[in-house]
Amino acid sequence: MKHNELAQRITTVILLLIFTCLILAFSNHSGVLTGLTIFLCGFSVYEIYHAMNFQKDIPLIIISEVFSLIFCFFKIPHYTFFLAIIYPIVVLFFFAMMITHKKMELYSKIQAIMFLCVILFFFQSLKELRLVKNGFYYLAYAISISVFTDTFAFVWGKLLGKHKMAPTISPHKTWEGSIGGTVTCLLLVILAAKLVQRYTQITILYQPLVITTIAASILSQMGDLSMSVIKRVCGIKDYGSIFPGHGGVLDRFDSHLFALPFVLITQTYLVDFII
Repeated sequence: MKHNELAQRITTVILLLIFTCLILAFSNHSGVLTGLTIFLCGFSVYEIYHAMNFQKDIPLIIISEVFSLIFCFFKIPHYTFFLAIIYPIVVLFFFAMMITHKKMELYSKIQAIMFLCVILFFFQSLKELRLVKNGFYYLAYAISISVFTDTFAFVWGKLLGKHKMAPTISPHKTWEGSIGGTVTCLLLVILAAKLVQRYTQITILYQPLVITTIAASILSQMGDLSMSVIKRVCGIKDYGSIFPGHGGVLDRFDSHLFALPFVLITQTYLVDFII
């Protein structure tokens, strides 16, 4: 990576971290997370259609954008229940897609709409997670997992990476980077948990925290690979260029797409580890 590209990438990361902190600070105002969800979903609509070469189908884009806008304001009844059913199906589908992507073709509007519906549905967990008990901490936790894993997978991959993890999907990802990202994420989450316990009234159960963090970190990387496999099948490098050095919304927020729903499902149906 060239020096100016690296500088551009780092600058974008810093700005995104500041933006994320502001979002979390004001996340008790429902309009803030609704606005963020509209932003993510709105750009995702265009990026998916552009990837699959439907960017010139203006009626399709307009209808989809309007639908995504309404969807972001709509409160889905029993959202977490349906999410718990749909989530493992989607994860297994993308895992199968990673295995068979060399033989796949993505060319139909039905496929594009299907991908889009999954993305819109999963991004809703951003708002839903904030509404649970201790939602601020769960939301910060889920976002941190994606950020820590992605950042340190990149760092460790650059320093130690030798064994390619999925060369035909994401050629720069290595097993060393992946493992290093998850381990570093876990250590930082534990450190953050101890600081939260020390300075607040919050109690944290460490055993489920560790298990959930490892699982969520792995799934966040799968979210990254899932969006990458669509790019590879469609023959594009990036979904967009809104984030200099990183690409589009689905390039930058792909790991959040799988981590946020998983934390919400875990907190709701398995164990409430922030008490």
